[in-house]
Amino acid sequence: MKTHKLLIALILVAAWNSTTYAQPTVTRQPTNQSVSLGATASFQVTATTTNPPLSFQWRFKEMELGGQTTRLVSLTNIQANNGGGYDVVVADLSGSVTSQVATLTVDTTFTKITTGSIVTDLNDYWNGSWGDYDNDGYLDMFVTTQAYGVKLAEKYLYHNNGDGTFTRIMEGSPVNDLGNCPGACWVDYDNDGFLDLFVSNGAFWAQIHGGLLTNFLYHNNGNSNNWLAMKLVGTVSNRSAIGTKVRVQATIRGKTMWLVRQIFGGDSGSNEQPLDAHFGLGGATNVDLVRIEWPSGIVQTLTNVAARQFLTVVEHQEPGRASVNFTSVSRSTDGAVDLSVGGDTGLRYRFEASTNLLNWTWLGVRTNLNGTVVFEDSRATNFSRRFYRAAAP
Repeated sequence: MKTHKLLIALILVAAWNSTTYAQPTVTRQPTNQSVSLGATASFQVTATTTNPPLSFQWRFKEMELGGQTTRLVSLTNIQANNGGGYDVVVADLSGSVTSQVATLTVDTTFTKITTGSIVTDLNDYWNGSWGDYDNDGYLDMFVTTQAYGVKLAEKYLYHNNGDGTFTRIMEGSPVNDLGNCPGACWVDYDNDGFLDLFVSNGAFWAQIHGGLLTNFLYHNNGNSNNWLAMKLVGTVSNRSAIGTKVRVQATIRGKTMWLVRQIFGGDSGSNEQPLDAHFGLGGATNVDLVRIEWPSGIVQTLTNVAARQFLTVVEHQEPGRASVNFTSVSRSTDGAVDLSVGGDTGLRYRFEASTNLLNWTWLGVRTNLNGTVVFEDSRATNFSRRFYRAAAP
């Protein structure tokens, strides 16, 4: 019996020692993060212990980080060399454990801007719209906000200083007229070369508070700066030219600059934009080069284009229109129609179909690589007869 009592006592002592001197346990591990240059990031852990106090020592690539001895480590103005693995050694009076490694990935595509009123002004923002309202060659930003309760809200206009910073405009009706504005649109409604501003107002105001609100329209009175406005008409691409990129090169204030616009229907929710490309040129009297990149892959260039004009450009290929001949038309056993067209190589061919020779439907675009283009109209199974035409605009 004495032997059994001694054995039980030894087991109890061993269990008591195990509980008392157990190493700390990390209950929340640091997690991987991905940020841009200039951003901030933080890693944190939580841990428990039966033998306090807890201490922390953060490490970067297994090297201790000086002064980082709490459960949270924060990094500011992150650069590429901050990328890598972070972990923390958690210790108590009985020993230490090391957390799992959390990887910080630094995406060098963008640098996060953290200074300037354009990113530090606090509000409940709704939409933003870019436009070079003073035609100095730099895009400015107009931002709308939502109303708080029964209090109508201000709007924000940030002028681009041309050096990567913006100045908030505090004077004038566009920023001092209060409203509940879901969207805004820069558009030159009177074709004087200067972007005017339309701001929608109201949203759900009437349903919630009763009473209607008027929209805002602000006419731009202009200045002496020059400009170029371009309307694009697609032929191989969609007729509205949506998706087209327009790049212009001009010498503005003694500096050669590239400006770019992309044609699209809207730049954010509730914002519709005109389907033209507007460029502010400052004091430049001409554009050295215009490069138009159509969705079809066609690229057109114009040189020495005069400023202060509205220019319409129709999509076409160099050297221009080419002869196109159908070499064969046949119907497959599944009802699809196979078309074969011969013509100049290196051109893009547009295929269209009609049932009455009056109304034509766009089918697709193919590139002539070797002198012959083959196109299959799988939708022909729905028609008893169909006419086709092909062109290389």
